[in-house]
Amino acid sequence: MPFLSVDLDALKRDVDELSAQNQAYRVEVERIRGLLDCFDNPAFEKFRETVLIPEMQRLANLRMEVASDQTMVHERIMGQYCEAKMLAENKEKLMQDLMLANIQVQEGGIEFAKAEGKYRRELNKREGK
Repeated sequence: MPFLSVDLDALKRDVDELSAQNQAYRVEVERIRGLLDCFDNPAFEKFRETVLIPEMQRLANLRMEVASDQTMVHERIMGQYCEAKMLAENKEKLMQDLMLANIQVQEGGIEFAKAEGKYRRELNKREGK
């Protein structure tokens, strides 16, 4: 058995470290969930529906209406349009990154929980519980 050469105090320290790391993972999962909940905010949806989408359409239409010799105006309008589009895309990318990070943190927490359980069983066995 691999635990026989390990003294009881070292095993207790390992269990305590794993417990602390597991708790840190739980806190991180909750933090990421909180960030993800920000995107479910009705205010963001209201902003998207009333400002972002109409503004992108307005800028696209405005560009078609401006005379072609006014290149500076066209460039400014396209810059605004691209910025609005970039903000919408960044929101989607950030949401996906947060979801992926949440999954990775949860998987890491599961691994630590397994290791912690294994050490706790061995510790209980050695203490005669």
